[in-house]
Order: sequence, then structure tokens, then C-alpha cells
Amino acid sequence: MSGTSLCCRGSRRLVYVNMVVFSEEDRILIKNLYELKGCGTKRLINKFSTKGWKLRALNKLLRKLKDTGT
Repeated sequence: MSGTSLCCRGSRRLVYVNMVVFSEEDRILIKNLYELKGCGTKRLINKFSTKGWKLRALNKLLRKLKDTGT
């Protein structure tokens, strides 16, 4: 089941398809471009369109960087 994970909560079953997992290199690149150059999610997605990053996942990562710094 590559790219798919299954989550069970109570009587509900949720299936997440095509979840984005950022590699450690991707996280470092995103963090540096965000902090040093001020790149936002749309700019990062346009610059690295071959990576297959999703807007929502990148927003979540940038929010985490902003809140915690890691």
C-alpha cells in the first residue's frame, strides 16, 4: 500500500491517499527558503513542482515552523 495509510477511530475508518511525507532534505530546504528568502507555500510549490508537494501539507509544515521553529 504505497502512498496509502489507514486510520481507524471508533467505528469510523478513514483512508488517506497520497499523503505527502517531506524528507529531511526537503524540510531543511523549505525551512531555509521560508526563513531566509520569505518564500510562501505557492512560491515553493511553483519552484519545486516535480516534488509533488500539496498546498495543505506545506501550509501545515510552515505553520509548525512558524510556531515552534523546528
